[in-house]
Amino acid sequence: MRRIFSTMLCYILAVIGLMCSVSRASGGAIYVSIAGDDNWSGRLPAANSGRTDGPLATLSAARDAIRSLNGGQLPINGVTVYVRGGIYFLSSTFELGAADSGTAEKPIVYRACEDEEVRLIGGREVKGFGAITDSKVLGRIEEKFRRNILQLDLKSQEVGGLGKLRNRGFGRSGVAGLELFFQDRPMQLARWPNAGWVKIASVPGGKDGGRFGYEGDRPKRWLNADDVWVHGFWTHDWADSYEKVASIDTEKRVISTVPPHGAYGYTKGKRFYALNLLEELDSPGEWYLERETGILYFWPPAPPAQGAAFVSTIDTIISMKDVSYVTFRGMTIECTRGTAVRISGGKGNLIAGCTIRNIGNRGVSISGGTNNGVAGCDIYETGDGGIGLLGGDRKTLRPCNNFAENNHIHHYSRWCLTYRPAIGVSGVGNRVSHNLIHDGPHNAIQLGGNDNVIEYNEIFNVCTESDDVGAFYMGRDWTMRSNVIRHNFFHHIHSAAEQYRHGSRVVYLDDAASGTTIHGNVFYKAGSLCAVNVGGGRDNIITNNVFVDCVNGVLIDARGLGWAKGHAAKGGGWGMYRKLADVNFDKPPYSERYPALARILDENPAAPRGNVVSNNICVGGKLLNMPNGHEDLVAQKGNLTDSDPMFVDKAKLDFQFRDKSPAYKLGFEKIPFAKIGLYADRYRKSVSGRADGKGWMKKSKFGVFVHYLGGGDSWNDKVNSFDAPGFVDQVARTKADYVVFTLGQNSGYYCSPNAAYSRYAGYEEGDRCSGRDLPMEIADGLGERGIKLMLYLPSRSPQRDARAMKGLEDVHERQPAPQGFTKKWSEVIAEWSKRYGLKVAGWWFDGSYNTAGWDDLSKPYNWNTWAAAARAGNPYSMLAFNPGTRIDKAFSSLTAQQDYTAGEQNSFTATPKKNPCPAELQWQLLTFMGNRWGAATGPHKSDEWMTNYIRQINGQGGIVTIDVNISDDGTIYGPHLKQLVAIGTALNAE
Repeated sequence: MRRIFSTMLCYILAVIGLMCSVSRASGGAIYVSIAGDDNWSGRLPAANSGRTDGPLATLSAARDAIRSLNGGQLPINGVTVYVRGGIYFLSSTFELGAADSGTAEKPIVYRACEDEEVRLIGGREVKGFGAITDSKVLGRIEEKFRRNILQLDLKSQEVGGLGKLRNRGFGRSGVAGLELFFQDRPMQLARWPNAGWVKIASVPGGKDGGRFGYEGDRPKRWLNADDVWVHGFWTHDWADSYEKVASIDTEKRVISTVPPHGAYGYTKGKRFYALNLLEELDSPGEWYLERETGILYFWPPAPPAQGAAFVSTIDTIISMKDVSYVTFRGMTIECTRGTAVRISGGKGNLIAGCTIRNIGNRGVSISGGTNNGVAGCDIYETGDGGIGLLGGDRKTLRPCNNFAENNHIHHYSRWCLTYRPAIGVSGVGNRVSHNLIHDGPHNAIQLGGNDNVIEYNEIFNVCTESDDVGAFYMGRDWTMRSNVIRHNFFHHIHSAAEQYRHGSRVVYLDDAASGTTIHGNVFYKAGSLCAVNVGGGRDNIITNNVFVDCVNGVLIDARGLGWAKGHAAKGGGWGMYRKLADVNFDKPPYSERYPALARILDENPAAPRGNVVSNNICVGGKLLNMPNGHEDLVAQKGNLTDSDPMFVDKAKLDFQFRDKSPAYKLGFEKIPFAKIGLYADRYRKSVSGRADGKGWMKKSKFGVFVHYLGGGDSWNDKVNSFDAPGFVDQVARTKADYVVFTLGQNSGYYCSPNAAYSRYAGYEEGDRCSGRDLPMEIADGLGERGIKLMLYLPSRSPQRDARAMKGLEDVHERQPAPQGFTKKWSEVIAEWSKRYGLKVAGWWFDGSYNTAGWDDLSKPYNWNTWAAAARAGNPYSMLAFNPGTRIDKAFSSLTAQQDYTAGEQNSFTATPKKNPCPAELQWQLLTFMGNRWGAATGPHKSDEWMTNYIRQINGQGGIVTIDVNISDDGTIYGPHLKQLVAIGTALNAE
């Protein structure tokens, strides 16, 4: 019997291996597996029956095997290293040198096997968290939080080199220290306050005195802490840094720091927070490491059994120096202290279709070489930026042709908040195209050099923590020319808060940046100051762009003739004349390529001459603002500012023009708007942002709705008991296209943190909004399976919580919503929306019974305010507002902001033909599988009947959302799950 089982097991492993290798091209193949052995040949995808041969165990062994192939001669089609699914912990960097190169005809590819998840982790998994028993440690933690915080001895887990915090930030670099990741997300080093900032109260030693004052007595709790740090925007809202605390005078309320002190010194009224404090470990997700003892303290945001915990231990996972024609494909690369992947020199190297996340510094750094690139990758939760491209020769203008294409980069620069862009470009001939970039604190793209192309990118929700900032940024050099910014979609970009006085730009040609072409871009609600800012520069060409609802389309100033005259002058702080000399600006190749530059010293070079603003369209704002005058220096013609350009559908962010648009009569060129953003290919299977837009719902068949409700003193315990991975697995079995999950309802208890709600409702954080962020975990799990998540909320405040209603300024839901309520409720919704971003695809708002409070759009707070809040994190969020169960209302539209019908019915009877909806809406029916909402009864229809009904709805262009019962631990009621699986199997078999 044992022999039969062994034979069957070997057969299964061989079949799995064949599935892995079936798609490979002819050529050498080497296999790596966590079940492998570095003493084997690596020629088999799984071990043979006698376990005498099989795959290798490590990438290093695969590299060495390639070196020994045929005396260094590669097979005719190169070599592919197929890495089997599993987690590979790296204790040191995987290094490749020139000897590990392929050729253009014989490339070397390291890739994950098809449909197998490969994770390269630059750290260790840590297990065995337990309760704190040391009374001295417990004494440093607030009593009410002690039972939530666990400890772990990292030294017993053989984690060496615990790292340290460093003076990082503006003008400073350095790798991050050890970090903790749980459920594949970075955890927060314990800080005060838990979110946001506090203000500097005074600067007793003057701006450069290395001291600043604070208000209140909170630091008295930190007297036993010996490694306290502060992070702040100390003087300018475009320069942040981390500073080590030298001492705290709790009587005078003054903090002194260790040199070099804050970036640009300390200024009263500027913002900071304190971190690395055990005493402030008071919120789920926070952690602290006592480096002397090696004890890690952690308040897990979910039960430890529901996720793995990792700590980062090495700086870099993959290093390629002077390597050529090597590709890494389809892997997850994560958990480092420094930059995850470094490519230096070489040519033809590619990082493709990888997920790069939870990184201390940057995702990928490409330095030098030619034709090296990053394509089809998802890069997020980086400590600093996303991708760095450097190459080419500025003196000879030799291009490098390095590139970043079709990447999704978001939630980057979580450590250093300024000048750590999603994509940094330096040199000559780099290309940045078709990327989706969002949720960043400062620049999306930062550039320096010549002949670089930025095209077909979608960028939104950046510049969120800074001021005097541009989504695209370059500056202080007349010689950086022939850079092209074309066919990009910039939208929803504003400075972080009202107190910032300089505002955000979108394309920021700062401090005399010159010679840039800005052509064929769409700017929508982009830039709190302007969309394009020419900061005193010359020879910039701004043509064929569309500016919609921008305060200023183009702002051209003459700073070089005014406040910045000394900086731009010879010997000035910007070094402009030195930079001219560095590249021999008046000799070939510069004099031939840029004749205007060669003549720049024949006139006043600081004057903003040669700029062109022509054939642009501006709607809902001012096209050109020149605050310093000198309009005669700007060429203007053919701009459309006083006519409707006839957009296809502005409300749905479709800014293509109809055929009869007056823009075409002025010679406006058609913008290839449909091509902007991500695209699906062999490296990228799914798209987001504009490329995904709102079309996903039209392709859907059915979704699952769950009323996850509760409250009371045990609310956090209930939320913590929810098995998010198990719930996601159940949904995946049903083959549903989306899930509508309840954030909370009329009890006033919500399964996610929300500081705005707690503040307005008058509760401590964690009292009504759970400490665990359950929707985030569900969103991540569903997203990995290609299933959309939407969220459910009532349209009004919790009607059974009088305290919350009063704090939110609401009245009964059958009465018109007061203006104060709409304002506050929108802030609450916006906080959730920003938290989840593109992870949440839509919202279903219940109980929109009385719309009078929102219908008057002339009032400050209305439908548009509410919709903007729901789309604050995802401009493409699908919205529905439910007026009740009346058939005529359920399939109607309450506002132009609505995208799909609320569709609430108590039976499966409606159809798009019998009950049509407005043409601009997606028809959707919502009803229950049991005999009432959330009931553990039924199903009251057979599998066949339900399948046929949904098939009928789908055939008429509609979709169906089915409410099912769910238990406290996230288990879908058995009979409901069984029917959902039957429905999904039948519908997806067609």
